[in-house]
Amino acid sequence: MATINTTWQALDIEAMTNLYLYGTLNTPSSKADEALIREDGYVTEIQIDNVASFMSDGLGRFALGSNISVVKEFMNGGVFYAPGEYKAGDYFI
Repeated sequence: MATINTTWQALDIEAMTNLYLYGTLNTPSSKADEALIREDGYVTEIQIDNVASFMSDGLGRFALGSNISVVKEFMNGGVFYAPGEYKAGDYFI
């Protein structure tokens, strides 16, 4: 397993694509390199520093739990099911 430390500001479209395709933030010089083929189940852990600023200054400031119907229902006491009766699809629109 590889670990990458970065900030949320560094995760632009190119970096996210590189992480998905190559497991690194940078585009490799040779895309035909056999070393780019990872084993099945290989995991790249991404540790993002200063996540609190994402919620206050970044796009996270638009992520309001109060706008999600299941959160509203939970906060109003409406999400209590007996074991085995919960279906994830009940709350996804």
